[in-house]
Amino acid sequence: IYSQSRGGLLEFLATAGVYLLKRFKWTGVIVGGVLAAPMMLLGGRGGKAAEGSTLERLECWQAGIMMFQSSPAIGVGYGQYTQHHFLTAHNSYVLAFAETGAIGVTLWTTAMYMTTKIVLAGATGLEGEAAEIARIWGLALLSAFVGMLTGILLLSFAYHPVLWIYCALVGAYYVSVKRHAPDWKVELTARDLAYLVAINAVLFIGIFVYVKLKVG
Repeated sequence: IYSQSRGGLLEFLATAGVYLLKRFKWTGVIVGGVLAAPMMLLGGRGGKAAEGSTLERLECWQAGIMMFQSSPAIGVGYGQYTQHHFLTAHNSYVLAFAETGAIGVTLWTTAMYMTTKIVLAGATGLEGEAAEIARIWGLALLSAFVGMLTGILLLSFAYHPVLWIYCALVGAYYVSVKRHAPDWKVELTARDLAYLVAINAVLFIGIFVYVKLKVG
């Protein structure tokens, strides 16, 4: 609240929400949503400064959408966003769409998806008393990464080292679990890829419609 960061609030709520969902199922999410409402109302900037920041951010997203439309397959190129707009995207998903196109964003979201899938499988799929530590670590990494994926909605973090450090931590987690349970594996399937393509399409259309409604 004191940081006046809307992105920080969303990231905190998403991180805590994973634990609430795991412990109390959907009841925990509903209760968490009710408790989160005052934080969202009290936190973040207000007044003209907030309105100006929001409008500027939306214009950045609009510019990214136009870049993707101009080169939908491969984008405008890595690091080229600010060559087409005076500010960066302020949204990692828009940045990936604009700079790397459909091919690049599919590879990028696949990395994000598999990172999430591994720790979700570890937190919920490992059985037995001996796997308790792995389940705890899996849930902790899942919570942290969900918070990260939420936070980068408002940050140009697509290639930032911090994001990829999280991915590397999950890679280390996977290797560690495999040493104790060689038969355990998490794979990328054809169905996963189909889901990713659909998710990317929905994500782009959602951002497009939101910007269109807000900016026109």
